[in-house]
Amino acid sequence: MRVLRAAVIVAVLPLCAHAGQVRDGSAQVVQGQAIIRGIVVSTDERPQPIRRAVVTLGGLAPNGRTVISGDDGRFEFSGLPAGQFTVTATKAAYLRAPFGATRPGRPGTPVVLTADQVLEIRIAMARGAVVTGAVRDTDGQPVAGARVAVIDVHDPAGFDRAFSSAQFVMTDDRGMYRAFGLAPTDYVIVTVREAAGAGEIGRRTAAEADRLLAEFQQRRGRSIPGAPPPAPPPPPPSFSFAPTYYPGTPVLRDAARVRVAAGEIRDGLDFVAGAVPVARINGTVTGDVRNLAAVRLAMVLDGMRGPVAPGTSPVLSQAPDVEGRFSYSNVAPGRYRIIARVTRGAAEPVRLPTGGGSVTSSSGGGGVPPVSGEQLYALADVEVFGQDVALALTLQPGSTMTGRVRFEGETPLPPNALASLRLSISPPGGTYSSSTGSTVITNTFTGAAGVSVNADGSFEVRNIGPGIVALNVPLAANLSSHWWLRSAMAGTVDLVDAPFEVALGTDFRDVVVTLSDRRTELSGTLQTPTGQPAPEYFILVFPASPALRVSGSRRIQSVRPATDGRFVIANLPAGEYLLTAMTDVMPNEWNDPKFLERIAPAGVTVILGDGEKKVQDLRIAR
Repeated sequence: MRVLRAAVIVAVLPLCAHAGQVRDGSAQVVQGQAIIRGIVVSTDERPQPIRRAVVTLGGLAPNGRTVISGDDGRFEFSGLPAGQFTVTATKAAYLRAPFGATRPGRPGTPVVLTADQVLEIRIAMARGAVVTGAVRDTDGQPVAGARVAVIDVHDPAGFDRAFSSAQFVMTDDRGMYRAFGLAPTDYVIVTVREAAGAGEIGRRTAAEADRLLAEFQQRRGRSIPGAPPPAPPPPPPSFSFAPTYYPGTPVLRDAARVRVAAGEIRDGLDFVAGAVPVARINGTVTGDVRNLAAVRLAMVLDGMRGPVAPGTSPVLSQAPDVEGRFSYSNVAPGRYRIIARVTRGAAEPVRLPTGGGSVTSSSGGGGVPPVSGEQLYALADVEVFGQDVALALTLQPGSTMTGRVRFEGETPLPPNALASLRLSISPPGGTYSSSTGSTVITNTFTGAAGVSVNADGSFEVRNIGPGIVALNVPLAANLSSHWWLRSAMAGTVDLVDAPFEVALGTDFRDVVVTLSDRRTELSGTLQTPTGQPAPEYFILVFPASPALRVSGSRRIQSVRPATDGRFVIANLPAGEYLLTAMTDVMPNEWNDPKFLERIAPAGVTVILGDGEKKVQDLRIAR
């Protein structure tokens, strides 16, 4: 069991205003006389130099500078100016290693150089973990040529890219797979087998086949001239090769989590990937539309975003007809969300090409052509476990967001500042979609398009589909150098604090989007009990109010102090926060409200006003 190590810290200086200006974000290469040199070594009990590691220096230019470590593991960057830098080493089969990282996967420590300084550093690289095992069929025979992906359960986009060209391994002729270079965390392992064709597979037992053959022979012997032929036998039960999760289940929630440590080799992770029973989802769409056959359907999968292999994903075998009836076949056990969309007044059905193929995208409307006109949506969540399911979908208008944009500050606005703004609403991790014929697998299905802001600052986003989304207001370079998105208030809720849910029938009216030239900044130094810099700790800031501790919130940030102990946290919304120092923290662990609740008692309270810059020096208590 991992022991939480949150340091008790105390404020050693009163909070004070700190005047400052926003720095120009443009990067320039500046020459100097300082040098960073060092060695890359392994994290073994007896560390060994690591040759041919790629060492990258950040902080000079957008792409940094890169050198290769020698046979003795040594490297050097010369001609450096005074300033703050990052140094990171990478090598195949090893884990990315920022200088100063206390454990793999943790942030490094920025290096602060003075003029003419020669700094010697040491970067320790850990080998990635390895997971290996065998995939077999239900008869115990090895499955060769199956794709196997090892997915970080803490990575929301892991299922989207699991079977991209660089993210999976193949089983060999023994059915063995081996994935290496893995960071220490929790994983699920999934495999897919390609079927010989698309659609369902009928399978009978040997006893059933013998019985049917005997019946056929008996009927032939008793056949009467001119009599109609005997009725065909009933269809066999349907099966499919759906994605299978270790230790051998098609349902993601039943998958085992495999935790690995740096350099650990986990072998014997064998599992069976056989055919699973599939069912049909039969449904009806209803609503006030001209032609129900114009309704488009999309499916959201719980787990793998199909189609990951031919014949493994659900198939829209009957698109909605004029009475709104539809059917999905080849549906493996699991949880699904079905979303319907149609343009009110649409007269003709709009279908994707019926041929095979797959299309993926990172933005857009769920892999379908752009739409215009009022959009109606319906949504249903369903669980399938080998039995056919019936459901009804009722179309409702999409959601609408209206509001205005305002600027608060004294910095002169560039020409056409409002005209350069464009608002969009999309899933926080981007849009994923895949289509084969009329079957659309996606993580969203919305007709909402990004909109420009009107000359009076007003805006209206229409046709927003249901789901978890984020409000995006990107700023052009001539704005972002001085202005930042401070808030987007819908009543008392700030929509840019964290992703939010759009439910059918819910509108967002009179949203006030505020851009400000007054940036907040919370800075200070972290010191040991003896007054020395403490760069080995992490600084974590989060809201004092538990209600604001939402996963993905911009109010929750983690930074690593530099070698001089200094830290800076910029652009926090105004409010009351807690500052803590920790010896260790798992990546994204701060998105867990229970974790924040446990460490809250060790925090120091800081109150930030709008546009306020504060200094809060911290010292670890004895």
